[in-house]
Amino acid sequence: MLAEAAAHRTLAQNSKSKDKDRGKDVPPTAEFNKKDPFTDEPGPPSGKKRNFKNDGDARQFLQQLGPELTEQILLRVGNLGEDTPEAGAAALEAMLGRNNDLNMDLDALVVTAQCPMAVATDKELKEGLAASNGPARINPDGTGMSSRPGALYKLWLDFNGSVITGTGERQQQQQQQQQQQQPAQGASAWNGYCDGSSSPLCGPNGEITTPRWDRDGNTNLPFSSIELNDIDAIWAAVAEDFAPFNIDVTTNPQLGADPTTYMRVAIGGDGSWYGSYGGVANIGVFGNKDLYYQPAFVFPKNLGPNHPKYVWEAVTHEAGHTFGLDHDGITPPGGTYSEYHTGGNGWAPIMGTAYWQSLSQWSQGTYTGASNTQNDISMIAAKVGYATAPTGSTMATAVPLQNTLVSASITASASGALTSSSPHMYKFTSAAGPATFWADVASSWGTTIRANDDLLVNVTDATGRQIASQNPAGITAPVGLGVGNINFNVPTAGTFYITVQGVGAGDPMATSSTSYGYPAYGSIGSYTVGVTYPNPNPPAATPSPSPSPSPSPSPRPPLSPSPAPTAAPTGSPVYTVGTAITLTTTTSGKGSTAVSYYSCSSTITTRAGTATGAVVPSVTLYATWSGSVSATQTLATSTKGTLLLKSPTFKKGAGSCTLTITNAVKVSPPYYHINKPYALSRPFAS
Repeated sequence: MLAEAAAHRTLAQNSKSKDKDRGKDVPPTAEFNKKDPFTDEPGPPSGKKRNFKNDGDARQFLQQLGPELTEQILLRVGNLGEDTPEAGAAALEAMLGRNNDLNMDLDALVVTAQCPMAVATDKELKEGLAASNGPARINPDGTGMSSRPGALYKLWLDFNGSVITGTGERQQQQQQQQQQQQPAQGASAWNGYCDGSSSPLCGPNGEITTPRWDRDGNTNLPFSSIELNDIDAIWAAVAEDFAPFNIDVTTNPQLGADPTTYMRVAIGGDGSWYGSYGGVANIGVFGNKDLYYQPAFVFPKNLGPNHPKYVWEAVTHEAGHTFGLDHDGITPPGGTYSEYHTGGNGWAPIMGTAYWQSLSQWSQGTYTGASNTQNDISMIAAKVGYATAPTGSTMATAVPLQNTLVSASITASASGALTSSSPHMYKFTSAAGPATFWADVASSWGTTIRANDDLLVNVTDATGRQIASQNPAGITAPVGLGVGNINFNVPTAGTFYITVQGVGAGDPMATSSTSYGYPAYGSIGSYTVGVTYPNPNPPAATPSPSPSPSPSPSPRPPLSPSPAPTAAPTGSPVYTVGTAITLTTTTSGKGSTAVSYYSCSSTITTRAGTATGAVVPSVTLYATWSGSVSATQTLATSTKGTLLLKSPTFKKGAGSCTLTITNAVKVSPPYYHINKPYALSRPFAS
């Protein structure tokens, strides 16, 4: 999804250029040596301070704050990943000095990041609604999604609304009753922002209410089907951003758990209690033992409004701040400094502003004019660790691919998450003959990319000699970041190795936004890689029964028994395909502004495929829809019976949509498989 980025960038810059354009904002109220009214002695510093870059006073401010309080702040922000307090203080000064959207809260001794809002085009909003249609896989209350359930650390995406009480725990029960049982959290560093505020989200004692995720004006449960699909889409994209790390991205509530193990991101409303922003977060507080610095906030009413792509970018960005990450800014050659690098040519850094680019990645400032060279990946991993690798990166440590079917040919695959540019290597043993490999990244949302990794796949023999390879062109290619079916020939029988790794594309140091590339550094995330190859030990064919000779006629001819039914051989069909694609047209708008959208569907009927006569209880059907004006999308189902496969929505224009069935397997022994791809196409016209 590429929007009118130039217009958006102008909007984003204007939205943070003047206080009057941002509604209520953080006033510069920092005070030093204010006298205590009872003792007449100088009290501790209080209030808030921002605009450090424009004011040019970061060093002076920290000197006035003093080393003891600076050290307390550094404890909150995890020393910004530095090894010594001195280095941490220098990093804090540099971070404040290059940002206007960092707010020093002297009452809470914490640094807060406040990040810009964004408005989507009508086209983007329509595409978002189309992508959010369909059955949801999430509980009616928005819970139930979990990317790594066994992980100790949790990133809780809270779409259910909440109240942060202004006067402590005694307010919780009352507030829950008033707010339709929304969960309550005790007083936090955020409550002070409601002092003197007229926002309807602020209570009389400084309580802050975050409404539930809302598309239709109804904030009661259950969520609508579109709202549930929005939540699903946002969760899946954020889960992919954090797939390389040992953290569970979940929608399940965590209140009551150990505060050092989770961070909550409250997602809802417009944040009018704080100002006109897309989100806010306290920097470096993930792992803090006190809920006082939680949660981070994302305000969907200021992001689109309610555009899932914008929201998931903001959620990951704000979560990144809680790990200590700063904004990724840029000073382009001959240009002026921007606190948020908006990217170009389809790519942007997560800690910049990635709303308008297809691919967003963690960064360490590997681009011309970078303001920030923090190692995003290592800073996150320092708090939660990396995901466990499913295999090694050498022949000695490679694990076998897991068979998903065994017949005259074998299909085997593996899944994992890349955590660096080091490859993941698997092995398989094959007979000589034709073979195919493929690799998939995280599925897209409609036509919008959610994957972070651009994959390179290599197949080598036991000597390391390459026999097949594929590196897709990148985000502008129809296949996208994954690798489509690539045919190759296994030259001789033996053990072979397939590696998958993340790579970059283009020139990351390009000076023109229209030709930006990206490095391998941020090309990490989930993948599935697989191979179909000749079976070195093919099963023996089941012989057809020999016909019995007919005896000569006799007065009492013997009965000829019917031959017993033979079991279908391994590899027998498990589905049949409909003969047509149904085309559905929807129209949005009226008159000359009306826009037509197409969607395609076909009915697939699964049936038993057996080796012993037993009915296969379920199959998994993989289908890829493609069209001349749309990216591809992979669908999957594990339901036996009649399946209605629907395509993504295609925009107005002439072209065609094609259904390609690439594989159908039973996912536990015994294995059954269709080895012949099926394709069906239907044209459409404007």
